[in-house]
Amino acid sequence: MDDFLLKQTVLTLKPEPVPAEDVLRSLGMSDVIVKLEADNCLPPDISNDVALLATLAAIDEANRAVIDGLVVPRVVATTLPIASIADKGIFLDSIAENSSAFIPCSGLLFEGASHVMLAIATIGPLLERQVKAEFDTGDPLAGIVLDAMGTISLQRLASRIRQTCAQRADECGMETGPRIAPGCEAMPLDAQSALFSLLDADAIGVTLSDSLLMTPLKSTSLVLPLGPSLPDHLTRFNMCDTCPHKNRCANIIL
Repeated sequence: MDDFLLKQTVLTLKPEPVPAEDVLRSLGMSDVIVKLEADNCLPPDISNDVALLATLAAIDEANRAVIDGLVVPRVVATTLPIASIADKGIFLDSIAENSSAFIPCSGLLFEGASHVMLAIATIGPLLERQVKAEFDTGDPLAGIVLDAMGTISLQRLASRIRQTCAQRADECGMETGPRIAPGCEAMPLDAQSALFSLLDADAIGVTLSDSLLMTPLKSTSLVLPLGPSLPDHLTRFNMCDTCPHKNRCANIIL
């Protein structure tokens, strides 16, 4: 693994605008998703749709705020060797003194893995404060759009982390398994405590409550299995496959 994240790393990333189509889809407006023309003019058939035009205007304004600093993507991450894999969790090597070496999870998802990458990420507290301010001042549309954009920004941040990790791991001759998060079907929520004991979440301004709630709310954590030769089914694995509700939510979130 060379020195690939073997020392804890803190990154601040550049915020990215959120495509209007993604926001509309998240708001349940899939039937009115539009493609803007090259010159950013709206197609004539929607030019009289007041609600849609207002939503698109709110998205444009929110994106300007995102780029101007309302979203501050930050990540703290490290890679640790796996000491052993059990049915109900993994034991990690090279951990700091007094830190938990055990992460509860389905051991099947770490078959063939030699390391794990652990990460905590956030877009910061500013956007959620602005969402509250919009509702307090009587502009619920702006608040709803901003909140949706915050959720999408966090999802995209998690994807960027995995893509970057997969690229770097590939350079080290490693393969990357599925993104696993505390609270998903394969990893209980109390795994959150283990991640926070192994990572300096304070470095990116994220805290964990006694009820395992992260603050800022637009924060996430993840675990990625890494290994020189992972089973084929893990390199193609989608965590949605483990969820009993996948058929109900797939059309909304995918």
